[in-house]
Amino acid sequence: MKDETNETATAWTPSEAEMNDMYQNAWLDFHADAQQAKQDLNRRYAKMVNTFGSYKTMPDGVKEILKEDYAAHKAKWAKNGEEQQKRFGVKEPDPAVKPQEQPKQAPTEEQTKLRQEFTQKMHQQRHQQQARSMEIEI
Repeated sequence: MKDETNETATAWTPSEAEMNDMYQNAWLDFHADAQQAKQDLNRRYAKMVNTFGSYKTMPDGVKEILKEDYAAHKAKWAKNGEEQQKRFGVKEPDPAVKPQEQPKQAPTEEQTKLRQEFTQKMHQQRHQQQARSMEIEI
């Protein structure tokens, strides 16, 4: 019985501040790794440009490979990409934070009438402002 209490007494549990620091460090490591992968990809691209002189003179096959490499990088390292999901898990959207989209309905007759009145009023105001500016110019 004594052994069990001693083990539980010495068990370390991180505080909330320490958990936040660990999460922040993990997030910074993720961004650093993503940046490193992007730099490696850019180096490969630069090497191909140096080899062929310019992007325009590259063979179409090489261009396609580069496009696929950039697409794969984006799928792996972009927001909610494979690597982020692997390290931090998938976050489900919170319905309280993001309102669900309402299906679009056709405007009612009242809304159409209000919209027409508003546009007529705006045209009248513009016409009056143009007339005033012309008066000032003369």
